[in-house]
Amino acid sequence: MPGENGDGVLIAARSRQLTDDLGGTLRVRVEYAHERRVGQADGEYAEAGLSYALRPVMDDDLIMVLSYDMRADLDHGAVGAADSGTPLQRSHVVSADLDYRLGPDLSVGAKYGVRLGEMATDQAQPDWQDSTAHVFVLRGEWSFAENWDLLLEYRALYQPETEALDHGVLAAPYYRISDNARIGAGYDFGSFSSDLTDFDHSRGVFVNAIWSF
Repeated sequence: MPGENGDGVLIAARSRQLTDDLGGTLRVRVEYAHERRVGQADGEYAEAGLSYALRPVMDDDLIMVLSYDMRADLDHGAVGAADSGTPLQRSHVVSADLDYRLGPDLSVGAKYGVRLGEMATDQAQPDWQDSTAHVFVLRGEWSFAENWDLLLEYRALYQPETEALDHGVLAAPYYRISDNARIGAGYDFGSFSSDLTDFDHSRGVFVNAIWSF
């Protein structure tokens, strides 16, 4: 909601079950923030996402998610992101994610995503440059003890403009608090995220919580 100084934040989300036989669920979310400043450029951040999750009733071991995400960060991350040193960006990302349960204790998955967008470093006079990227992910998850899971993930990132190909590996144990929530910690050996709108990622130890509805 707008404040007295003209600042504004809008966050909205919606989910809807589309089909009973295919288990399809459509989710939509929108975030927007605007910060007015005296004597300098306003800060502006917008993010939107559309995803379709498919879990066929006839084979509930399979989960597929198709997603579209948009992010416009025009303030070096100062609005909506954690690091004020991150580049400006105007990004569109399309991705497909698949998970398959091989047995009661083991599942495998894969993801492909592509980013079409631009990035810049100077907020006052941005010189927008193409910022295309492709990410590939392979993962396995093993339930090795009661309420404990181990996630192993391999990632590859290709950036056509620089012809750079980077690789990363992630390992993390998770504790299941309930059927819908778990918490874990691990180590990311890569310098990039599988989220192609995340320009503020570094290797190292991380803590993460995951929940579903």
